[in-house]
Amino acid sequence: MALKALLEEVVEPHRGFDLAFEVNVRTPPGQPAPRVRRMPEVVHGLSTLVENAADFARSTVRVQALVDAGWIEIEILDDGPGFPGDILPRLGEPYVTSRPQGKARRALAAQIADAARRRAPAAPQIAPSQGGMGLGFFIARTLLERTGGQVSVGQGLPQSEHKGAPRGARVAVRWARPALEVAD
Repeated sequence: MALKALLEEVVEPHRGFDLAFEVNVRTPPGQPAPRVRRMPEVVHGLSTLVENAADFARSTVRVQALVDAGWIEIEILDDGPGFPGDILPRLGEPYVTSRPQGKARRALAAQIADAARRRAPAAPQIAPSQGGMGLGFFIARTLLERTGGQVSVGQGLPQSEHKGAPRGARVAVRWARPALEVAD
């Protein structure tokens, strides 16, 4: 499948909240974007990373692929608070989290509360999570690394895109092109 189509598939379930999603693919001038294998591990791992970014973002999540002669790198950037300093060195270990109640969980909680106020018949008694267990990133990283990806984390959107210091989070996954690309 086209690399951009893969990124759109990963982002699509997370659209519809109060966030802007940007999806793009950057290649060297004059070179087409590669076609890639659609691997469930990659789709699930990237989708988890996009969900994390959406839960923390203030207004924007950017998913972009950077392609060069030897590598395909997919970056997920958000404009949220970024990774806390005490979490960053341990990120990727199980049970490490700073997740607040995310946007999707808040939307579910609002729907449940609205149904209760209207006394809707048989409103489901589902309580949204009060935060994460720290397993999502761990599982995503494990899946992506099993496909040959190298996961790195750091600062989000560059300072040039807003006033002040860099903010938000950046998670990047980098593969040697043969690990993802479909040979022509």
